[in-house]
Amino acid sequence: MQRGGQRRRIESNDALAARLLADPDPEPAAPFACECSHPYCSDAVVATAEEYVDARNRGARLLSLAHVAPDGGEPLHTFERFAVVR
Repeated sequence: MQRGGQRRRIESNDALAARLLADPDPEPAAPFACECSHPYCSDAVVATAEEYVDARNRGARLLSLAHVAPDGGEPLHTFERFAVVR
């Protein structure tokens, strides 16, 4: 279940990914918001728009590496910069 803060961060990330994908010359990576369940999380997760869309297509979220264990989700993949968690 998504809480208010988490839902707003996911919506913001969706909008950021859409802007990056529409840009003919996008930045190689951008600071997405951590999508953990903590209502006041302000961690940034640096990812490409393609990495973000891939996670979303898997029904997953991007989390700061520090928030994987506390969030309790199922880690699908851990990268150097972030984790993809369902």
